[in-house]
Amino acid sequence: MKQILNGLLFMLCCTSVYSQQVISTAGANSQTASGGISYTIGECVTETFTTSGATLTQGIQQTIITVTGINTIINLGYSITAFPNPATDFVILRVSDNKFEGLHYVLYDLNGKAIAIKQIESAETLIPFSEYNYASYILKVINGHQGVMTFKIIKSN
Repeated sequence: MKQILNGLLFMLCCTSVYSQQVISTAGANSQTASGGISYTIGECVTETFTTSGATLTQGIQQTIITVTGINTIINLGYSITAFPNPATDFVILRVSDNKFEGLHYVLYDLNGKAIAIKQIESAETLIPFSEYNYASYILKVINGHQGVMTFKIIKSN
């Protein structure tokens, strides 16, 4: 009887515990003397409250936020984009205005190990991702010895 009760108690506890992950684009915290608020953009909505002066939409707040800086050179004269992100089989690296001469990319794992280094030879470069594990990667575009743009790429299934 004791085993049955323990089993039921375990099942009841497990059904109320769940986990969710958010891949967010931004978020922040704000604190004043009367209270504070924190938010993460990209969360699913669970409830919305509206009053005459404000609207509050609640989601699932993450307790640990990892921020990855994305470096950009201002007034570059051209743009560099990487898509799709999250990626499954490949990422396309696009350089506008055919300004790809002298550029190369380095793909790093999160341990900082360079796993791919290639010269950019056209306005659109296909970077294969199918051989990599599901994880986050850093894609850095370099002109000579100077970093021009850095992207955080997520490999998903």
